[in-house]
Amino acid sequence: MYTNVEPENKNGKRYPKQLVGFYKSDSIEEKKSVKYIGRKLDYRIITYMFRNDSLFFKNIVTYPNNIRSKEIADLSSQKKIVKYYTGLKIPIEIILEGKRSSRNYPTLFMIDGFKTSIYYSEDDKSYDLFINYINDNFYRNIVEKCYSGHMSNASYY
Repeated sequence: MYTNVEPENKNGKRYPKQLVGFYKSDSIEEKKSVKYIGRKLDYRIITYMFRNDSLFFKNIVTYPNNIRSKEIADLSSQKKIVKYYTGLKIPIEIILEGKRSSRNYPTLFMIDGFKTSIYYSEDDKSYDLFINYINDNFYRNIVEKCYSGHMSNASYY
C-alpha cells in the first residue's frame, strides 16, 4: 500500500491511520482527523493498493476547501474531467453518465483503457476517483475501508 496517510503503530504492527469511523463519543479524535486531512494531507487522500506486486487500484479523494492546491487536477465536473485528460492526450470516453454525479451514481469513464469511476461535486469542488487496474469491479468507500481503524495486514512502502 502506498498512501500519503501516515501509518499508526499498534501492538508492534503498522496500520493505516484512522481518519473516519469515530463515534459521537470520540469527537476529539474526529476533530483531530479533520485537521490532519486539511493541514497534513492538503484535503486529499491518495491510495495505491497492490496485489502480488501488481497495481490493483488507485483512489484519490479530495475534500472541499476554500483554497484549492494547484498540485492536483480539478476533476469536480464532467467538463473539467474530459478537458484535463484530453489536454494530456490520454484517451477518454464517457461510459455511463447521470444527470448528477453522487456517491450512489458515479460517472463512469474509460480512461486510457481502464474503467474509472468518478463521484464529483461541482458545488463543493470535490471528487472521489477510483481506477481498478486488474478487473472491472468498483470498490466503494475506500476511505471507510482502509482508514476506519479496522484494516489489518497492510504493508507500507
